[in-house]
Amino acid sequence: MTKNLRLLLSVLLFSCFFVTIMLSGCTSDSDFEPTATLSEITGAIVESEGGDFPTMLEKTRDDLENRYFGIKDEWVEDASFRINPAGANPDEITIVKTTSSEAATELRRFFADYVSGKKEEWKDYQPGEMHKFDNVVIESRGLYTVLFICSDSANAREILDSYFK
Repeated sequence: MTKNLRLLLSVLLFSCFFVTIMLSGCTSDSDFEPTATLSEITGAIVESEGGDFPTMLEKTRDDLENRYFGIKDEWVEDASFRINPAGANPDEITIVKTTSSEAATELRRFFADYVSGKKEEWKDYQPGEMHKFDNVVIESRGLYTVLFICSDSANAREILDSYFK
């Protein structure tokens, strides 16, 4: 019986050790915290585009529902987004800190539907702006979800990367 007990304890210890090692390699939502405020990040992206962005107005969490009808308040902890106040182009630089990974998933779905609708609206309104929909960025990093509609979304993503090291 002692031999069986030792074997059982050895198996349990190995199992605990294995689970500990596996979990230590996992990342959590808190591993993706930016090194600046959302406002600073959206501002840096707009500045980097130079003349490609016309006057961009910054909006915050309180303005989300007016811009993105259908976003649920309980999904959002913080936000910064930049848009053209006159609506003369489709450019948008949006970063939202969500309240959970489930909310981030829902927000990505919402943004995908939003972009589809916006693309449909713009094809007849300003056909010359349609190239901005070719490389739209909708992604999440931990609790942060982004939407970039602009001429150089690769540049916008690089700047975002520099704040999420």
